Amino acid sequence: MLKKLGILLGLASVAAASWFMFEFASVRTRVTEAQGYAEDGQWRQARHLLRQALRWNPSDAEANLLMAESLVRDELLTAPGDAEAGLKVVDDAILHLSRINEGSPLASEAQVQLGRLKATQKLQPGAALNHFKKAIELDANNQEAYFWVWKVNELVGRPYTVVEDIWKAIELAPDELQPKLLRDWYMGEFFALTANAALEAQMGLRPLGVAPSNQTQAEQYLIFINEEPDSTLGYVALARWFLAAGAPKDCLLQLDKAIQNAKEPLQDPLLIATIIRALDDLGKIDEAAKYFDQWPGEKSGYEYWRAKGLIDHKFHRNLPEAIEAYEKAKTIWPGPVDWRTWNLLSNCQRENGQATEAAATAKRSNEIERLMRADIQSTLRANLGNLNDPKGLQDVIRFYEDLGMNREAKAWQSVVDSLNSRAPRKGS
Repeated sequence: MLKKLGILLGLASVAAASWFMFEFASVRTRVTEAQGYAEDGQWRQARHLLRQALRWNPSDAEANLLMAESLVRDELLTAPGDAEAGLKVVDDAILHLSRINEGSPLASEAQVQLGRLKATQKLQPGAALNHFKKAIELDANNQEAYFWVWKVNELVGRPYTVVEDIWKAIELAPDELQPKLLRDWYMGEFFALTANAALEAQMGLRPLGVAPSNQTQAEQYLIFINEEPDSTLGYVALARWFLAAGAPKDCLLQLDKAIQNAKEPLQDPLLIATIIRALDDLGKIDEAAKYFDQWPGEKSGYEYWRAKGLIDHKFHRNLPEAIEAYEKAKTIWPGPVDWRTWNLLSNCQRENGQATEAAATAKRSNEIERLMRADIQSTLRANLGNLNDPKGLQDVIRFYEDLGMNREAKAWQSVVDSLNSRAPRKGS
């Protein structure tokens, strides 16, 4: 009797194991079928199959990625205007993406999607950037990750801190997309207020029908502060907004809030740079020098060299060192068009007895100011409206050459060369 019972239990175990293996193996079949439904926009049917697949393999990367997509893209899941339900859907999507192991081939893509949701739906730029950086760690050629590092930094007013990431986003893009991205970069360089108008509207950062303005920009930064009070990004963006408006005291008030509320605020180089600028505007260069001594991270980039020039110039009175620092700053974006830095350099050269050099710097500053004139920029924007016209794009190349921005000039020259190579030859 016991022997028969043992045989029966053994057979039952084999059957159960076989059934389990069958169901586990069917995960791939269900995911494949779900992909077909997703391609047709039948998100509910896709989710039904994906739930079955995830019941047997909760960490399946492909199933979790597709489930997250189906949740976010299915407009039937939330009624128009139901923000609470919308955020619940986003949280569910984030949960699925978070289940994808870093060892998965889809891990980098999952991190990008997590970052997109944190940026565009949760309005948390700091958390979003952490995901994009992780995506790049996992795949150094993830073009979409670099693109979103670019866009999120533009949203918080600091794209020039990630210029190399911006160029990676452009250079890794398909050839046919590169001219559009170069145009985006031009807009970010010279028309920052309106460069991301469509994205900002999509994110709900402005009321419907309201055009971008200095006021909506400040309100946007306040939203980021409210949604992510432990990040320096919103505070520093709003502080620099006050600084540009000629209100250094209000600028410092925002930075004080960052220091009180954000995580490791003094590890943000742009926060330190902004404190130094504000204190200099208030005539407190001695206090500014103390903050410069605390500079975190790499001692490089536009803000570092500008700050170093300022401290060497006005505090240490080491004019040769200051001139060298200013010279470096003016070659790094936005240095080539920052007339304040050029004026600082000119004044420093004059104080150092270099009258000829000072005059040349001042003249160059005036030339740069001329290139920023509305009529010139209007012509360039009109030309950039047609990316298939090599003649119009030649004006863009000359503009960048006149500014000494050779990287941009060469990139646009490659676009023009490609257009000319595809143009039909006369007589052919």
